[in-house]
Amino acid sequence: MTVIRTARPADLPGLLALYRHLQPEDPAPDARQAEGAWAEMLASPLISVILAERAGELVASCTLVRIPNLTRGRYTMVLER
Repeated sequence: MTVIRTARPADLPGLLALYRHLQPEDPAPDARQAEGAWAEMLASPLISVILAERAGELVASCTLVRIPNLTRGRYTMVLER
């Protein structure tokens, strides 16, 4: 069964492993930089990270960034998957 849920601080290692699997040619990120970026993402009220987990392993991720927009009183959204 696949579980869809919001990300938690402890998900960083699993998420980095998933990214490594999907993009093996990319260099591994600096651990301190990744930890800082992850903490900042999770603390932001404008960023939502949704994960798919199967059998305790992360199998997909989606990041939604809401950008305040000065026109029309709406947000602009960026979706990364």
